[in-house]
Amino acid sequence: MTLNYEGESSYVPFAEKYKECGAKGIWTSRSASPSELNFVKALDQVGIDPIFFGEATWCGATVSDWNYIHEWDGGGLHAVTDPGKNMPATCGPMTSLKGNTHSPAFPSTAGEFKCDPKYLVATDKSTWGTELGADRVSTKY
Repeated sequence: MTLNYEGESSYVPFAEKYKECGAKGIWTSRSASPSELNFVKALDQVGIDPIFFGEATWCGATVSDWNYIHEWDGGGLHAVTDPGKNMPATCGPMTSLKGNTHSPAFPSTAGEFKCDPKYLVATDKSTWGTELGADRVSTKY
């Protein structure tokens, strides 16, 4: 299920759907946003407490806590990022898929990441969904 990250008047219907489905975990590849916090509150309102995987593992911290965290890997789920400076990872793996089997292609050892500053790719500002100041702090939510 994909949420409307621009906001909803209530996320309770979405939370109820997760409850009906018996969801025990939720994966997200998005960074935290105010609307996602409202969704987490809605999950609490309907009485479920799923495990969050991926970028959503921020839920246990307040936004100001991230200023002091400079190495974070989501519990080993992804390459190390620097949320305190709002910087993404410069590491990554490449996976090969043959038929229905996947295996590490680069680096060749499963669970390892290859790190290099050249892997930090600049993206067009129009894709950000926000505006960042010189200090990389969002000025628009």
